[in-house]
Amino acid sequence: MTRPITKAFIIPLLAATATSGTALGQTSELYLTSWDTPQTFVVQNGAIVRQFNRSSDSDGPGLVVQSSIKCIGQDAGSVGREYDLNGAPLSGTYTNPSYASLYDGATDGVNNWSIAHNDFATNFAVVQGDADWQNLQVLFVPVNRSSGIAYDSSRNSLWISNNVGGSDRVQQFDLNGNVLSEFPVSLQSGGGYGIAWDAADDTLWLTGAFGTAGKIYQYSTSGAALQTLTIPGIAANILGAEFQAGGGQPRYTLRISGSCPGTLTVSWSNATPSRQQGIVFGNSQGSTIIPGGPCAGTMLGIAGNVRLVNTVGTGNGSGSVNGQAGTSACGHYLQLVESGSCNTSNVAQIP
Repeated sequence: MTRPITKAFIIPLLAATATSGTALGQTSELYLTSWDTPQTFVVQNGAIVRQFNRSSDSDGPGLVVQSSIKCIGQDAGSVGREYDLNGAPLSGTYTNPSYASLYDGATDGVNNWSIAHNDFATNFAVVQGDADWQNLQVLFVPVNRSSGIAYDSSRNSLWISNNVGGSDRVQQFDLNGNVLSEFPVSLQSGGGYGIAWDAADDTLWLTGAFGTAGKIYQYSTSGAALQTLTIPGIAANILGAEFQAGGGQPRYTLRISGSCPGTLTVSWSNATPSRQQGIVFGNSQGSTIIPGGPCAGTMLGIAGNVRLVNTVGTGNGSGSVNGQAGTSACGHYLQLVESGSCNTSNVAQIP
């Protein structure tokens, strides 16, 4: 079935024209770990929703989050431990074999990653192990000395925050260590030691510490500064940050192929079968909250002249639709919103 993706009409999925603006918080629960205390905070919508203490400050702050939280020991010989999502201790233990200052972590459900921020012997390398932090070894050395790391499942890549006392750049790497993209940031006085990628809205969050303790910073994956939040109750120096990776569940994914202007193919996978979904257009990446209707409060990862351009069925959870795109659409962005669940896909740029 072919439908023009530039045709605009309103359906109850959105119910009202979405309005762009600064979001009140972050979409998903963000797990934050302190460096100099054993404190762990879970933050959502700009506030602490729960917190707990780890076994010690050397238990982490490097962490990964799936169905449980797995912290890696901070320095050589330190032991990290496993916790449930409320902070109750579980049976897993994870010893750092030899690396200095594993401050942050990332996972794809099969591999875990961290960065040896103060490890001169490895030239401050990215290290990779299995999902239980075993068999850690050097994967590659970032272009610049770095600390924060996050896995992006929509691009199969790693986001890394360059950091020496503060962060001046975020770089995206493939898993072979090649730089795919980068953008500047200005997070001095301890900002940017940790970084996390939120699959729900395709945005990045960087942490504050020392002179910026209690703050978190949101950026689009193209480098637009979206918002800064100060979280009441956090005075600790946060160096680890992760969103839950979804327990290995596949991501609701949007792909765009073809050329613009011309015929485009909009493809999706891992949607809920037998639902309707909206194809939503925006001029840029950013934050837009749907203001009314069944999906009121859902935050999109696009901004600027946001509008619904088509609706299509999800079929068996995967499929595609073709359409003609005019010059005015080129270089802008699409995202899918699923009816019922209000799940959102990644944001994809029109080529």
